Amino acid sequence: HQMPVTVQYADDLNAGIEAKDIQTSGFSIYPRYENRKDDSNEPPKIVGYEVSNGVTVRVRALDKLGGILNAVVVSGANSVDGISFAVSDTNEKLDEARKEAVADARRKAELYAEAAGVKLGRVLSISEGSIAAPRPYAVRSEKMMTMSAAPVPVEAGEETLSATVNIVWEIAQ
Repeated sequence: HQMPVTVQYADDLNAGIEAKDIQTSGFSIYPRYENRKDDSNEPPKIVGYEVSNGVTVRVRALDKLGGILNAVVVSGANSVDGISFAVSDTNEKLDEARKEAVADARRKAELYAEAAGVKLGRVLSISEGSIAAPRPYAVRSEKMMTMSAAPVPVEAGEETLSATVNIVWEIAQ
C-alpha cells in the first residue's frame, strides 16, 4: 500500500523562507517486495514503492532555525541530515581580512627594520598564504524527532575567517 505525503515547505514553516532558498537535492524510488516465507520459486512480488524526496533549505535567520526544524518534522519529514553553517558574504569578509593581513605585515616589517637600524624600501613580492575559511559542520540524524511545539535547540557556535600574506621588502640603502 502507498501513503502519499505532501509537505508545503515555505507555507507550512511560515518563516519567511524565499523560494530561491528551497531546492530539490535528491529524488529516488525503490520497490518494496513482499516477505515470502514459503519455498516457492516464484519471483518476489512488488507490494509498493519507497520514495525519497530530498530538499535543501537555506535558513538565513539562525534564530528561527530551531522552530523551522521542528516544523519540518511536524510537516512529515522523517530524516534530517547535512545541517551545516556557513558565513555569508565570505568573499567580502576575506577581502577585509586580507587588507588587515597586509597592514599587519607592514607594521611588523617596519618594527623589524627599525630594530635593525634600516629602512624599508620598495615591495619586491606579495603572495597570499593559506586561507582559513569555515568548514561545514554536518549533523546526521535518522531518528524521528518528537513532534512538539518547542523549537529544536540549535547552537551555531562561531566561525573564523583568516588570511595570511607574505610580503618581501627591499631594504633601503
